[in-house]
Amino acid sequence: MKSGGYMVRFLFAVALVLSFKSIHAGELEDIKACSEAAKVTANVSLEITSAMWTPNIFSPNTVKWSNAYCEVKNDATVFHLTVDGKRHIIEGFYGVPAKNLMLEIDRIGDHTIEELRKRIKIIETARNSSMLLLKSPNPKLEQIKSQFEAKVEKVLNDGGVEFVKERMVADKAKQEEAQRLERERTAARAEADKLRKERIAVEKAKQEEAQRLERERTAARAEADKLREQRESEKSKESAWMNRGKQAVKEKLRDPSSAKFRNVYFHRGSDNVPMTCGEVSSKNSFGGYGDYQKFMSAGESDLTFLEEQFKDYNEFVKLWNKFCATPRQQTGDSKVQKDDGILIPRSVSGDKGKYFLIEKTRSGDIVRVLHKREGVDSVVYTITETNCATMKMREIGYSEQSPSKIKEDPTKWFELLPGSSKSDLANFVCK
Repeated sequence: MKSGGYMVRFLFAVALVLSFKSIHAGELEDIKACSEAAKVTANVSLEITSAMWTPNIFSPNTVKWSNAYCEVKNDATVFHLTVDGKRHIIEGFYGVPAKNLMLEIDRIGDHTIEELRKRIKIIETARNSSMLLLKSPNPKLEQIKSQFEAKVEKVLNDGGVEFVKERMVADKAKQEEAQRLERERTAARAEADKLRKERIAVEKAKQEEAQRLERERTAARAEADKLREQRESEKSKESAWMNRGKQAVKEKLRDPSSAKFRNVYFHRGSDNVPMTCGEVSSKNSFGGYGDYQKFMSAGESDLTFLEEQFKDYNEFVKLWNKFCATPRQQTGDSKVQKDDGILIPRSVSGDKGKYFLIEKTRSGDIVRVLHKREGVDSVVYTITETNCATMKMREIGYSEQSPSKIKEDPTKWFELLPGSSKSDLANFVCK
């Protein structure tokens, strides 16, 4: 058994040696075959000395150049050849058209053989049928013969090769139609899948948009609730502060229990100081009510001031404008509007009326002003224009009802009398 195993290994080694000798002997032959094929098919010269040959036992040998690849069978027949990326020999056929023609011939041959087999089967069947009839009693010889010959004639003359080609064309048309229908079905499925994905994407986008809007609405509601709570808290604090201010005002009055308030409001004036501002009237020593007077209070009795406390009215005006005036700046035309107006200081005393600046608009040297005068028993709204360069004024119109009732009817420009209310107004708005 051992000597037999040694013998097998020895014979195998000898075969390998012989095969390698034959391989090396055929190297030059393979390279030449590839070089000649390249010259014939591609008109390209391949240097034999620059080829790289690789032997293979179970597949064709290969020869490679920098721009060519070749496979060679054991009989030095070129099996594949590619030069400069183009295939010139495919499975031994010279060019792609030759390979394709061989495929067409194979198809025609296969169809023809299949058709001939079918016809042979028909003739064999007819022959067997004739044999059975001839073995039956009293056979009709002529009839049997004519039927068999007619069957053979029909089989032999039924189209021949042209019939096979027609069948192939018909079969190919059926196959192409089936492929076309399959492509259409595939395209339809792809389109349906695309539409389904688009619908899903649209629905998802709608859902995400709805969620985003709901989050925004929720956040807006939360912010609105927060702002409302803050406003309510501020209003509550302001209301408490105004009650505190009115109590401090009462402490300044001769008859606190008779105090009547009007036009009371909360305001943060200069330095953001919280103030209660408004007007108050109370009974005097004779038991009657006096005129309403303005007041301002920071919540404490010693931080509360009434108009009647000031001998110099202009000092009160300065404090009022600092802590109780509520300017609201409007962009574009330098207009300043006051909710209740800014008290205009007077240069002389004796006028029982009070003057308030309500609106102010300036264009160059011309200042247009809406102001009101509060007298003992009347209120007058007046619009004037002042030339701050010449310190002349003209009256545009007035009304004892409201600013909207003023009908404009400008007067001529006139000089200002020092110490008059109009002179004080001009000096106030032109400074």
